[in-house]
Amino acid sequence: MKFIDVLTLRHGKTTRDAAAYFEKLIPLLERHGFKRLNAYEIRQKMRGHEEVNPSIVQIWQTRGPEGFQSLMSDEEYKKIIPRLLVEFL
Repeated sequence: MKFIDVLTLRHGKTTRDAAAYFEKLIPLLERHGFKRLNAYEIRQKMRGHEEVNPSIVQIWQTRGPEGFQSLMSDEEYKKIIPRLLVEFL
């Protein structure tokens, strides 16, 4: 199953910050069967809602819904994700 992740960085955060965030998060995601296939920096959008300005689009693959279920119930994920979001994104 493939899916996309659209990430909007907070003001003052950079794609370098996002890379550092995912460097810490990807090993955990991989343990639950996630694999990042590609990541793209968005430099300009064609149109859309003015308040929505995505910064990065990632394409991921996983075995299916059970990957999300196991990730969301992982105690390590629950522990680190709030800190990582604040620190890097």
